[in-house]
This record gives sequence, C-alpha cells and structure tokens, in this order.
Amino acid sequence: GSSSDNLPPKRPLPPHARSEGSVYIEAPAGGGGEDESGVDRNPPDPGQRNAAITAALNKQKRLSSHEDRERKKLQFKKAPMKSLPAPPPNKPLPGPPGAAGSPTPSLASSAGCPSPSSSSPNRPPPAFRNSNLGQEAAKASSPALIRHDSFQQPKGEEGKPPAPKHLQRSVSHTPATLVRKGGGAPPTLITKDSPRGGGEEGGGDASAAAAAGGAMGLGDMKNLSHKTKVANEILETEREYVQRLKVIKNHFMEPLEKNAGQPNALCKPAEIKLLFSNVGLLLNIAEELLKLLEARMTIWDDGNEDTHVIGDVFIQMAPIFKIYSEYGTNYEKGSLQTLAALRDQSPDFDAFCVEQMRSAGLPGLTIDSMLITPIQRIPRYGLLLRDALKVTPEGHKDYGLLEQAIDKLKSVADFLNKDIGDGELRQRFLKLASEAKSLMKPNRRLLYDGELDVGNKVKIHLFLFNDLVIHMPTQKAKTKKNLVNEDYHWPSGLVWLGEGDNPNSFALIGPAHTYNINCPNAADKGKLVKKVNVMINETLSFMQSGATENKRYGEFSNFPAGGKYVGWWKDGWMDGEGKLSVHGCVYEGTFVNGSKNGKGKMKFISGAAYEGEWKDNCPHGHGVMLADSGSYTGEWKNGFRDGQGKCEYASGDVYEGAWVGNQPHGLGKLTQLNGVTYDGGFENGRMHGRGTLIDSKGGGRYEGMWSAGLMHGKGKLERGGGELYEGDFQFGLKHGAGTFIGKSVEYMGEWDSDMYEGQGKLTRFGDVLEGKFKKGRLHGQGNAKYSGSSVREYTGEWANGRWHGKGTLYHRNGDVYKGTFKNGLFHGEGRYTYASGFKEEGSWNQGKREGKYVGTPSGSKETMKGKMQDGASVKFANDGPTGAWSFLAPAGLPYFNVNDNPL
Repeated sequence: GSSSDNLPPKRPLPPHARSEGSVYIEAPAGGGGEDESGVDRNPPDPGQRNAAITAALNKQKRLSSHEDRERKKLQFKKAPMKSLPAPPPNKPLPGPPGAAGSPTPSLASSAGCPSPSSSSPNRPPPAFRNSNLGQEAAKASSPALIRHDSFQQPKGEEGKPPAPKHLQRSVSHTPATLVRKGGGAPPTLITKDSPRGGGEEGGGDASAAAAAGGAMGLGDMKNLSHKTKVANEILETEREYVQRLKVIKNHFMEPLEKNAGQPNALCKPAEIKLLFSNVGLLLNIAEELLKLLEARMTIWDDGNEDTHVIGDVFIQMAPIFKIYSEYGTNYEKGSLQTLAALRDQSPDFDAFCVEQMRSAGLPGLTIDSMLITPIQRIPRYGLLLRDALKVTPEGHKDYGLLEQAIDKLKSVADFLNKDIGDGELRQRFLKLASEAKSLMKPNRRLLYDGELDVGNKVKIHLFLFNDLVIHMPTQKAKTKKNLVNEDYHWPSGLVWLGEGDNPNSFALIGPAHTYNINCPNAADKGKLVKKVNVMINETLSFMQSGATENKRYGEFSNFPAGGKYVGWWKDGWMDGEGKLSVHGCVYEGTFVNGSKNGKGKMKFISGAAYEGEWKDNCPHGHGVMLADSGSYTGEWKNGFRDGQGKCEYASGDVYEGAWVGNQPHGLGKLTQLNGVTYDGGFENGRMHGRGTLIDSKGGGRYEGMWSAGLMHGKGKLERGGGELYEGDFQFGLKHGAGTFIGKSVEYMGEWDSDMYEGQGKLTRFGDVLEGKFKKGRLHGQGNAKYSGSSVREYTGEWANGRWHGKGTLYHRNGDVYKGTFKNGLFHGEGRYTYASGFKEEGSWNQGKREGKYVGTPSGSKETMKGKMQDGASVKFANDGPTGAWSFLAPAGLPYFNVNDNPL
C-alpha cells in the first residue's frame, strides 16, 4: 500500500468545492451558534469536562481494562486471515467514482508561449498545440489570417502524459441535501451517507430527513446567509471526520483486536496499540462535538441572526482537544514504524488493509491516509472558525466567542506542536542568517535543515522555514550565497503535500516542480511531514479569504523556463483566476490544473491578441483574435478556428461561415474588395460543392458545382459581353456536354479542356458546322454549310478543320465537285460537274487539274480525253503524240480558290 502519512486525506468534497480529479481538505469554514434561550454564554472552566465526554472516557477505560484481562485468558490458535470477523455494520464513506486520477495537468503555455514548467524533470510536459497561436510568441510575426494555412498546427492528436502521482487520487462524492428539520426549522446540511447522532449506525438518511422536514436542493444554498453556509460546512466536515474515525475503529482496530488472540495473528496487542493509540477516545470526542453541532443547527434560523452562534461550542470542547497529543506523539514515534514493519513481515497484513478499505466502500484509499486524519483535524478547526469570523459582524454576540475559540484552538495547536522549533534549530537559523542576512525576518523560524533523497541517486538540501522553503542540489547548498537565490525559493503559501511512490516517501509539491522525498523509515517520514504541515497551517492562517488546504493565492516568478504568475493555485498547479507573463506574452484569465481553461485573454509579443474561451492551453469555444493581418471572431477548437466564425482580412476581404481545422470548411460567404463574392460550400479553405460566384464589377457569374476551388461538375457560367455556357466542367475548364452561346458563335456538343471535342454543332457568323471535333476543329466526318462565300456546303471528311479525304463540295453557282481533298484543296481523283452540265474527270494536285483528263459535254456521250498540265493546258489524245497543247480555260471556269475555305 502507498503511504499518505500526514498527507491530506481523500474525502468527499463539500457541495461548494467539489471538483473532479482533485482532493479537498476541510476548506476553511465558519460557524454559527444558538440564540440566548437555552445556551449558557459563560465559557466553561478549562479543567471541567463535559459530562457526556467524561462518562464516555471512563467507559472506554473500563472496556480497555476488561479487554486486556480477557486477552490474557485467550489461547492462541492458528487462524487464517479469512477468519477475521467482519466489521460491524456501519455506514461507509462514499467511495471513489472510478479509477483514481485526475486530468493531466500542463503548466502555463499556450499559443506558443513557452511553458514555465517545460524543463522541470519531475513534472509532465505540457500538451502543446503548435498552432499559429503558438507561432505568435515564437516568431514575433502576425498570424496569416488570410491564407489557408493561417493558425496552422501539426496534424494528429497529441496524447497527454499521465498525471503526476500526487494528483492521482480518488474523489468521493456524497450527494448533499439541505433539509429543514421538522416544522419549518432552520436548514442543516445533510449528506446521503452522513450519520445522525453519535452512534455507530448513524441513524437516518437524507431521504428520511427530507420526508420529515422537506428537502431543499443545493441550488437554494445561494439564498442562505454567508454565516449559514459556513455553519453547514462545519457540520458537514465534522460528520465526514466522524465517519473516517469509525472506519479506523470498526474496520481495522476492532477486527485486529479480535484476531490478535489467535495463532499466526496479523498483529500483536502491543502493535495494535501502537497503530491506533487512543483513536477510540478521539471518536467519542468527535461524536460529542457532532452532537452539539447538530443540536445547535436544529434551532438555527437563517432569517434570525441572533441564532447564529457557534463559537461557544468550540470554547466548551477546546480543553478536551489536548487528548490529541497522545495520538500525535504515538503517530510519529510508533504508528508509522509499526505499519511499515507489519507490511514487511506479512503480505497478509497488506491484503487485509486493502480488503477492509474495499468493504468500507473506500477502495481507492489506504490505511495511511486514514491514520493521518486526526493529526490534521485540530488545525482545520482553527481554519473553519477563522472563516466563520470573517462573515460575522463585529457587533454580533458570536464575534467575541469565535475569537476566544480561535485563541484556545491556537493554544491547543501550540501544545501539540511544542516539539517544533527547538534550540538546536534556532542556532542553525542564526548561523544561516549570519551568512545570508536577507534570510533574517521577524517571526521566521527554521523547522528543518538537511539532505533528502529524491530518487535516482539524486539528493537535495532542504531548508524548511515557517514561511519559506529553500530547495537546491546538495552541491549548491555548500555555497551559502545560493540561499538568497530566488530560483531555489518556494513561498510557504505555495507548498503542498502529496502521496509518494512508496510507504516511506511523500511528495513535496511546489510551483513548477515536485520532489518525491524518500525517507529512511516511517518515523522520519512522519516527523518531516508533520513539520511541513506546521508550516502550511501557519501560513494558511494569514492568507486571504478563500484560501484552503489545497487552494491558495500567490505570486511566483522562478519558473525554469522563465515567466511570472500571479493568481490562484491548487495542489502546485495554477488553478483559478490568474495572470501569466512568459517571454513577452501575457495571459490573464482562468487556469485549471496548470493549463489555460475557461475564459481568458492573451496578448502575444507580436502585438496580436486573443480573448475568449480556452481549453488545455488552446483557444477553444468562442473567441476573438486580432492581428495586423486581420481579425477573427467565432468558434475555436483545440487552438484552431473551428465552427462558425467571421474573418476580416487586412486586404478588406471578409469570410463568414463554417470553419474546420483553421480553414473555411462547410457553408460560407467570401466577399472580396475587388467586387467578387462567393456564397456556397468550402472544403479545406477552397470553394467546394455547390456555390455561386459573382463578379459585380466584371459582370461575370458562375452558379454550380466546385471542387478544390475550381468549377467542377454541372454549372452555368455567364461572362460580361453576353457569353453563356451551361454544362459540364472539370477542374475549372469546360469538359463533357455543354452549350456555349456568344455574340456570333454558338456551340452545342461535347468539350474537352475548354475546346470542342467529339460530336458537336458549331454556328459561327452564319456558318453551321456539324460533326466530329478535335481540339476545337472539325476532324473526321462532318458537314459545313456556309454563308457569304462561293461555297454553299461541304459534306465529307475533315482533318484539323479543313476538307481532307473524300467529300462533296457544292458551289453556290451550282457547280459540284466530288472526290478527294487534301488540306482544303482538290487533290487526287475527282469529278467536277459544272452547272451547265459539262463534266471533267481526272486527277488533281493541290487544287489544280494535272494528269489524266476526261471531259464530257452536257448531253453528249462523246468524251474528250487527254492529259492536263499546269491546271490549264490539255493535250488531247486524238491529236497524237505530236499534237499541240491547248489552253482550256473557258470563261467562268470555277477553279477553287483556297482562300474561300471558311475554316
């Protein structure tokens, strides 16, 4: 089992202070009292004992003597551990809701400001978000609010380191109900598992009390006076304390006593006495105090301040509290040593302790944490009453009673701690102060001076004062000037105790660092922990209102990585409202477990600023970021702009809509200074999905689908000048089926990369071309009808926009050529038929007749055969080889002019 000697006990939080993953130790509270009827205002003589207490003490002595005589008669028989008697029925304290632990704390850094604790060897490193917020501090440059990569941080989710051991504690939650006890009597705070009265069985529960008097929910607490709230807290903490003492007595001491007379018993009677001392008497005292407090609360009237008297109860009980001295002395010198020895000697003893905690409903706690409870109780009473005094007017009759009670409790505490600050330590302090004069302060005392083992063969030197802790490596302590080096100083108000990693160790917790102190034995551990407790309790008595055992207010500026923090702390972590300055960055707001959580504002070294909600050191929730490059107002997630938000860029552009991962993502609207607006979907900072883009100055408009910032899918594009395209797009280009309409051009068909491609119909300047297109021109089979030229129509094959291959050409004058073409000219075999009926057949070359020639006059079967050359000379075959060449160029002969090709 782990040790928690003299450490804060794990217990349910009171309603106003309950928080998951933390440990609450009897927060300072105040009390009330009764009215004048039925209450003797004269404080009792310190030598007198309350009759009930005296009777209880005598009864306990008689029982102890009788049990001692009976034990001597017992014959020791071997008894297995399972034969231990079950503890008597008892209402157990509520157990932890789950596995012990707390959220991973991370000190100080966010948005790029270095963590003050990042170099601490015994602290887990903070879970940084390396976002552009972080770059603000690191780069002294404004965040790129306009770019898609602005506020960027690495992909992936960083895991959190495990919580430090001293924070891995269970928290018991006890539902609380304010109950009016009978006939509209004043309220008293009752928890589900709280006992009623001083008996072991408790008696009654919240439901029964509620049925009797009518329940009031916790929400009604805000309507109660401050004094009533404090009184309820005093009552509730006393109930919980009684429950812990019952667990010690019923689940540990009594079962071990019954087992002690058997062979192979877990403990001997003497060991049991050393372990538990006079815990039975302490239980009787606590039950009597609880009885007095409950009686007082039955006449408490929130509307009548005259009934708000509680100081006399503690004046009456204060002299009896000196009985705690026996327990404290025994705890330090016997209890811890005996506990350690029993664990070493018998594994069964450890198993017994674990099982008893489980049966008590407290599986997350240890016997160590239970045994320390009485040691801490008396100082807690003083803190509770000081809080009551703060909410009591000076003229109220309880004011003087509370002052008397506080003085008496201080005397008791001094009596219990009389061994602290002996002559030897005073001499050491004087010697230290002579070498480091700044150490000498009024009322400062040295409580401890020595070397300590902190694990891994490392030792530190600890100087423990009542108002200061100086910690440093052993070698550094040899140079006395290091004593005044504030890098090694912890103010006493910012020091906490936690559980160590073995029974003889404990955690000494300060700002930005935790030491696991390994002591030679349990006794040495107890002595040192007790002295630390003295320092803590003395400091708490002077701290401002709201300070508790684990929650304090203070300033610290000696973080390993630099920086200064002023604000609230909890268990060594910045927690609550505070101000942190690190490397030119300043955060002012709320912290939880060392991380920025809640509402706060951060100013970066670059001049940029963020104000809003935070989570785990990152902007999270709603917030506003201002920088030279623009501003963002909206939702954040883990340091990224995420959710709905509005970004106004320095250029004058504005985006408003959905964000994911620091980029526009989802539906949004982008308005640019140049008159262009886009309203629609975004993905990863680019236009995506359905959206409409309008260019108010240029007259353009696109409505349709987008992908990665480009027109993609079905859409309709309008341009200035009357151009319109409706159809398919791919990666910003016309692609697929679509129709284009311009001033003098219209195309309907297939497209590829902004060009006509495939089957289509093109109308241009009155010409109509229909067929297969390739790279914007007819290619393959096609038809063209022309206007305004000598050619009326062409039907046939095409290549690169020209007649090429077999085809038929119709002239507007009626001439027809049917044959082959090449690059828009007659080429190869063909037949030309004139409107007059005259036909010419033969060969053509680049638009000219050349080679074979056959001419047939209209209506004649006679032919003229010959050979053509130069496109105009013919040598007829019937003239013979020696015949002359004739020029054949009748008027109006329609030799084709290549310039007439419309394409």
